[in-house]
Amino acid sequence: MSCSILNALTGEVVKCPVFVAVLPFSGYAYVEALSDAKLPQVVSALNHALAYMGGVGSRIQLWPFITLNHC
Repeated sequence: MSCSILNALTGEVVKCPVFVAVLPFSGYAYVEALSDAKLPQVVSALNHALAYMGGVGSRIQLWPFITLNHC
């Protein structure tokens, strides 16, 4: 998913990737626009989402790539 943001100083419209985390049963969601989709930005957004949602669940699905199970 991507969006466009407007740089208020330059007037330039820039496309950016969007990180979305959803708790499927409650529908609780966290959305963050990223400067790029490189690993450091994605990991940072994931940390922000987990902090926003109050912690780590027992299972994290990084769709469609991998699943992390909490031990």
